[in-house]
Amino acid sequence: MKKFSFVTVLTAFLVLTSFGGQAVFAKSDITGHVFEQEMRSLEALNIMNGDGKGNFFPDRLVTRAQFAAFLNRSLNLPNSNDKTFLDTVNHPLGKEVHNAASAGFINGVGDGRFLPDRTLTREEVALMVSRVLSAYGLSGNKTTIPTFKDHSEIKYPDALKPIFAYKIMNGYPDQTFRPKEGVTRAQTAAVIFKMYTLLQKQDEEKNNGGNQGSEDNKNDNGTSSDHEDKTDPKEDQSSEKGKDTNQIDPRKEHLAISTKLINIYEDGMKRVRTYVNVGTEMKFLELLGNRVAVEVAGVVGYVNPDDVKIVPKDEVENRTYYKVVNGYLRHYVIQNGQYESYIYGPAPRFLKEGEKDYSFDGRNFEGGTYFQYFNYLPLLSETRYTAEELDEYVRSQRPNSPLIGLGKVFKQAEKETGVNALYLLAHAIHESAWGTSKIAMEKNNLYGIRAIDADPYANAYEFPSLEDNILYAAKYVKQNYLIPGAKSYYFGSFLGHKGVGVNLFYASDPYWGQKIAGRMYLIDEYLGQKELNHYDLVMTKVPSLNVRSGPSTNANLLYEHRYAGVTMILLDEVKRSDGIWYKVKSDHPDYKDGYIYAKGERGNYAEIIK
Repeated sequence: MKKFSFVTVLTAFLVLTSFGGQAVFAKSDITGHVFEQEMRSLEALNIMNGDGKGNFFPDRLVTRAQFAAFLNRSLNLPNSNDKTFLDTVNHPLGKEVHNAASAGFINGVGDGRFLPDRTLTREEVALMVSRVLSAYGLSGNKTTIPTFKDHSEIKYPDALKPIFAYKIMNGYPDQTFRPKEGVTRAQTAAVIFKMYTLLQKQDEEKNNGGNQGSEDNKNDNGTSSDHEDKTDPKEDQSSEKGKDTNQIDPRKEHLAISTKLINIYEDGMKRVRTYVNVGTEMKFLELLGNRVAVEVAGVVGYVNPDDVKIVPKDEVENRTYYKVVNGYLRHYVIQNGQYESYIYGPAPRFLKEGEKDYSFDGRNFEGGTYFQYFNYLPLLSETRYTAEELDEYVRSQRPNSPLIGLGKVFKQAEKETGVNALYLLAHAIHESAWGTSKIAMEKNNLYGIRAIDADPYANAYEFPSLEDNILYAAKYVKQNYLIPGAKSYYFGSFLGHKGVGVNLFYASDPYWGQKIAGRMYLIDEYLGQKELNHYDLVMTKVPSLNVRSGPSTNANLLYEHRYAGVTMILLDEVKRSDGIWYKVKSDHPDYKDGYIYAKGERGNYAEIIK
């Protein structure tokens, strides 16, 4: 929050209105407007400005970038480039967008872009402001959402509780909310004015010894897999038994539960390591001053203490867990108050039918180590399955699926881009419910490309055909996630999790990669397991491991693996005087192979995994 008092602005209005009851300003296009006071106030605070010639353009619609700028200025957010987007780097409001994104108040479209110049909707405004209020402990979870005539059009009603609890936004006289309607500058000024005033009041009460409430805020945007089971837990106790960080019992193990969409930082709390959605269960490691060390889905990092609830593990009755069911390892995750599950892979040897176990990365369990091959298989690889076999699988599971007959297109995409056709099919099944989602059916978009969270259908790209979409998606995923480059989100070309791999920045769902890997396993199992363990894979054990053109530190550097846990396809093993080098399949588009130092006099840098 800005440190100067909002009282100064109100005082200015009182002085002006003491001579006749109305403030006197030079005439402009907001004189007499119903929201004139709000716009004048935000101008005085340098939050919303006109053109300097008396024009405020009150009826002009607000864009996503403009609203991000208003949030940045009203909250006085710290400068940050930790979370940038491909289409905002050179945008006039890019820095302010990045500040709001790093703070966790705005999101991109899920593909590395933000669409800064797209018009904002009422629901998006409500969602962003609700995140801000929740971050300041004003979640209003006990509030009942008004019943609007168009309530069914609101995608995330529970996430909007704060704006109704504190009367930041309301419906229209005809009892509608109109969630997809655009928002004008004047309407935006009214919302920002109310938010700013509320937070200033909270600051004053806090400084005067007042109590500040804190409740969980739910804003889940995870996707679900077609092969999920859903069961109701007795009661989710995690939100009720969260402990203040100063009450942590060192004798007990604890979990950290995210209370909103949050960033996980590296040690300095400046560089974003990854991000997770609301309600994500993390292993609590240590409280270190103004940061909490956590482990989740393969990454160890740091979060803001205000963004999580610290919960004794033995007090959480309904944890996320894995269980062996019918010979499969099924993962049960709590989403929106109920369990959802998906098949991750074959049952591990250390678990019997019906037994449960727990893991924060899908590999290291309490009972042993588990290797799900398809979660680590580099996607720049070729499947041995033919187009006919891929069609056969779809036909056997969903006889009426629009995906039937597209096997040749998946194989064509694999040939043209090098992206694994088995993965492309599994990803399409996961995102489009076997090609039957509305976006897939009406926009030929199997992968949800550009489907913004607040209004996925309206903003999703439309393609001339499913064939065009598959070819586009293969090129898009490769360019942005599977090959190293200055503008790429490359952290290894495998699905992975929130530590490394495509999942690190592709999706807020920590288990997005595991869900697709599970589908790849099921396809392979049905078709005769031609793929399982076909390639030998190696995994890096240290951060900052170089891939070179030859087995020598004097060879040219092709690219670098920044984090431990990256997997590559092993091609050969080379013994040198300094130790063993691995020849691996290169992810760099200009080189077929490369070399990494594995082990020897310098230490153990990589290992073969099974």
